[in-house]
Amino acid sequence: MTIKEREAALNHRMKATKNDEAAAGSSFGCECADLRCNAKLELTADERVRRGSRPSRFWVKPGHELDTDHIVETDTRFSVVQLDGVPLYVVPTGS
Repeated sequence: MTIKEREAALNHRMKATKNDEAAAGSSFGCECADLRCNAKLELTADERVRRGSRPSRFWVKPGHELDTDHIVETDTRFSVVQLDGVPLYVVPTGS
């Protein structure tokens, strides 16, 4: 699964669940590739900030990693996986 596909799956899941509770508290939705997953991760404020610093890394519940995921960090509460590849950016051209 590519980074773009993973991000699209996450966006789809967030729109489908509309889970305001997770945004307000310390709960964070698992970012695994399974669209049916509704597992929650308990993250500290520092971990939430760190999550936003690398778009090619996804935070998942332990055991939710894919065989193709590169695990860069493990904890009893979560695993951080990095997808190989470069995120796509669209750069507008001047008129």
